[in-house]
Amino acid sequence: MSLGNNVRLVVVVPVYGNWTDTADCIRALLAQTTSEFRVLIADDGSPTLPPAELTSLDRVQYLVGENLGFAGNCNRAAEAAISDGATHLLFLNNDTEFSSDFVEGWMRALAEYPGAVLSPVIYWVADRDRVWYSGGLMSVWIPFLRQRRKYSRVTRVDVICGCAFLVPAVEWRALGGFDRRYPMYFEDFDLAIRASQLSIPVLVMPDPQLAVWHRVSGSFRESGAWAREYRLTHAQLLFIRVHYQGLRRQICYALAAARLAAIFVLNLPNLPQPRALWRALVPGRAQ
Repeated sequence: MSLGNNVRLVVVVPVYGNWTDTADCIRALLAQTTSEFRVLIADDGSPTLPPAELTSLDRVQYLVGENLGFAGNCNRAAEAAISDGATHLLFLNNDTEFSSDFVEGWMRALAEYPGAVLSPVIYWVADRDRVWYSGGLMSVWIPFLRQRRKYSRVTRVDVICGCAFLVPAVEWRALGGFDRRYPMYFEDFDLAIRASQLSIPVLVMPDPQLAVWHRVSGSFRESGAWAREYRLTHAQLLFIRVHYQGLRRQICYALAAARLAAIFVLNLPNLPQPRALWRALVPGRAQ
């Protein structure tokens, strides 16, 4: 499939460790039915080096830098790709699966919907017909509940998931990339809302060819789990403050307080010691 020299697609795969999933993802990308794209492995200062095979593959670039968090890492990778000529960016989590004509489908979609931010429907790897996240419209439940609608047609939405989405380089730069105040979590929702505010369409693409299956890990070390919870709550409260007003904001704050109280009650036997909790919350110690 050829769209001419005016389209240069780069698939950006953000990475922090987890080289096993990353290698599987890269192999699946290189086995696609089209080769008219490049892959950029964006390493956010992983504690271990990647396998040598990943840094010496054709059409694969390896970029590593200091640990910036998910948003900063994606911004750094996007700037490198665009500076090197990319016209479109397809962000893709390394713990995902997809069909062999996945990229070919995205090439067709970007031609059909130019100037739009596009997101697939995302499913669970362990239950391949069950929606993990679909994106949707703004409500007071957005910061708390994952939307899992099975769309039957291309639909304009307010928020999408950063697990997989495509954005033209021009629109990415117009948005200024991810807001780095969200180092992890809610940076994707924020980007989509800001896109709509700039009249950039944000669309969910239910085409099965574009479907993504997400391998979601439920296991965390004790300190890692609380570090994750801290970052999630921080980003959640920031998102509420930035994107909600009046009564809706107060309702969201009340729901956030109730959620946090429930987490502490349910995890009382497993609360970390103060010193362990402090280590968990130090920025850059966990991701």
